[in-house]
Amino acid sequence: MSQLHVIDHPMIQHKLTIMRDKNTPSKDFRELLYEISLIMGYEVTRDFPLKEVEIETPMEKTKMKKILMLGTGGTIASKQMGNGLAPAITPEELLSYIPEVKNFCEVDTLQVCNIDSTNMNPEHWKLIVRALEENYDRYDGFVICHGTDTLAYTAAALSYMVQNSRKPIVITGAQKPIDMDVTDAKTNLIDSFRYAADDASQNVNIVF
Repeated sequence: MSQLHVIDHPMIQHKLTIMRDKNTPSKDFRELLYEISLIMGYEVTRDFPLKEVEIETPMEKTKMKKILMLGTGGTIASKQMGNGLAPAITPEELLSYIPEVKNFCEVDTLQVCNIDSTNMNPEHWKLIVRALEENYDRYDGFVICHGTDTLAYTAAALSYMVQNSRKPIVITGAQKPIDMDVTDAKTNLIDSFRYAADDASQNVNIVF
């Protein structure tokens, strides 16, 4: 350890000189005393050997929520085809466009159907509800990717078919496909997962 006597430190001596001045205000006196304590603490400990320690943070204690994403087609999962847009992107591919979602939840995927939402009907709603029912106990929340034309109708139907759900069932979509340079799909999808992974979320909701 350094042989320097802490009390002989030039900065401490300077501050002590100021403190001895009878004209030094009490406020300045307290600040000088605090500064001296910092210098002394540094001088005493600066040659101590450093040791790495692991500190468990609250985030490490918190288990990530498990979310199931259900694919149904729609604009969000469409690609440009010869006759216009058509659903062609799988749920797994959708996830590849938002890698940051892995930082706050674990996601599995399931393709329920792959249609233009203008063709959505009660039979498809039954398929969605069956998928929710079969996987309800295995996941903390659900995100349903849907076309925009009938998204509100599906949300209304599910709110009657799945009532008082203690887990969030989020329905989302986009005005443009997720593989386009300018699209609302990524933001909508990330926001949906954030909502589905929140402890306070429950029941059927639209995030758009």
